[in-house]
Amino acid sequence: MLAGRYGKDTAHAIVHNKSLKDTLVSTLLARVATRSVPGALLVGGGAVAKALLDRRKSRLRSTAEGDQALLEQARGE
Repeated sequence: MLAGRYGKDTAHAIVHNKSLKDTLVSTLLARVATRSVPGALLVGGGAVAKALLDRRKSRLRSTAEGDQALLEQARGE
């Protein structure tokens, strides 16, 4: 999947530059998800929750940056 988006060389570098911690966590999550339906629901639910949290943080950060720009504009900076 990475090769289709980033090219073969970049995908190879991404895979080989993962830390040991990242590799272990990915392997553990894959094992839990593939062993049972509740495990798949747990891992999938966690992934959805993280995606929603990341979106919320991004939106809040964008709002704060926009507010800052408006305040600077109001001050005439």
